[in-house]
Amino acid sequence: MRTLTPLLLFSALAATATAATAARPAAIPAMHACTADEADRRRIADDRMETPDDAASMRGTALQEPDGTFAADLVLAQAGDAPAQNRVGHAYAAGNGVLRDPDEALRWYQRSAQKGLPAAQSSLAEAHLFGLGTPPNLPRAITLYRQAAAQGHAEAMRRLGDIHAIGGPINRYNRYPAGAQCIAVDLPEAARWYVKAAEAGDAFAQEQLAIAYLAGLGVDPDPVQAERWLEAIGKERRAHAVFYLADQYLYGRGDVVPQDLATGAHYTLIAAELGHPPGLAQLGALHEHGTGVEQDDVKAYAYALAAHDEGLPIDDHQFANQVAAFQARMTEGQQAEALQLFRSIRQLLHSEGTYL
Repeated sequence: MRTLTPLLLFSALAATATAATAARPAAIPAMHACTADEADRRRIADDRMETPDDAASMRGTALQEPDGTFAADLVLAQAGDAPAQNRVGHAYAAGNGVLRDPDEALRWYQRSAQKGLPAAQSSLAEAHLFGLGTPPNLPRAITLYRQAAAQGHAEAMRRLGDIHAIGGPINRYNRYPAGAQCIAVDLPEAARWYVKAAEAGDAFAQEQLAIAYLAGLGVDPDPVQAERWLEAIGKERRAHAVFYLADQYLYGRGDVVPQDLATGAHYTLIAAELGHPPGLAQLGALHEHGTGVEQDDVKAYAYALAAHDEGLPIDDHQFANQVAAFQARMTEGQQAEALQLFRSIRQLLHSEGTYL
């Protein structure tokens, strides 16, 4: 892969964000009850803002067998060690070495956060955000994230960006927890927090900032700054970021990102060229159906083969059916052309070239 053009740091932007933080009153945004259609309008193809729908349903289940780590942390936690108390909270929340218990997780987070540990303040904020051991409480979550962010906690800064970008605690199923509260989407405020988190080294914030500069979400479009942050996150996250942006345009995101099939297909192509298996598969599907690109079974078949070759998680039976469907409607000449194109794609993906 070629080295991207070195870019100037935009410390002035970060300094402006820091000054704005100090000057701006710490008012909590107005709340309203979340609605199902609101979650659908703000759908995200992301895996960061996610938690089980019902924390109570997790109670009494364990994910990992005890290995002695939990017992050692519990001794330290009971002696008042704040980091250990936070780790014990994580163990109860996830079922690592102990039965899951969201109420107990909350209690340990509270003990640790009371000592001023920013990581625990962030943990407690997440519990209030998603309703872990307590009803969802977005104002309390924002307050706690701000406390952690004031101590330089990068994840808390990024979570504040997420909240303002999404408007609430949407989980992986594009649903809100029961009783959740929402705020109005504020992309400039989201970008302000992403700048702070990105400069503090948070890779997810760097990814979101690259997306913001590519699409002009809360900031003016700036390909130079987008390239800077795409370079920072590495090839795998870069492909994920571009694929995420492609989904935003292909499906639309209410009044935040208008549906634009051609632009979605453009970013899907970039993700595919970066070797992203879902990007390759999606590009094949777009060509198969003529969505945002010309309908072309040869390209569709070639990209489907490339996605499988790059490790797309698809079972053998499903893949065999996909291949059979292409072969049933394609001539032998078209199949040969598709195989040749697939071999060219494979060679290109594993060469030293790059597309972004």
